[in-house]
Amino acid sequence: MRLDWPNCGNARDLGGTPTRDGGRVRAGALIRSDSHARMTAASVEALRGHGLGLILDLRWFGSATAHRARSRPTRSTETCRCFPIR
Repeated sequence: MRLDWPNCGNARDLGGTPTRDGGRVRAGALIRSDSHARMTAASVEALRGHGLGLILDLRWFGSATAHRARSRPTRSTETCRCFPIR
């Protein structure tokens, strides 16, 4: 399901996605989006209102660290972790 978070393109709730064990991802449990760097105050509030628990940044380490300060909508290291994929 597409989420309407201003200036946070391609935000989607992945609820209903099939899992390996035959189950489905619970609605609201896994959200994906593009960069948070352009998010407005309204989009940050929408994100927080969704019940944000943890942001996983899957970008390459160099890209994630270069844009880290402006791409963390919560500005909290407790809710944002960088796990670069290769």
